[in-house]
Amino acid sequence: MRCLVTVPPSDDPWGGRYRVSCSSDGIVVVSPGRDQKPGTADDVRVPRG
Repeated sequence: MRCLVTVPPSDDPWGGRYRVSCSSDGIVVVSPGRDQKPGTADDVRVPRG
């Protein structure tokens, strides 16, 4: 598989890494938020869903 776009890693405002996933529904970007624990109330998710 060939990578079409190379993007340097990016940190969220709390020093954690954004997670990016792609599917037939689109692209989702997730940050675990201030507590750095995925799946908790402070998570940031775009698009929200």
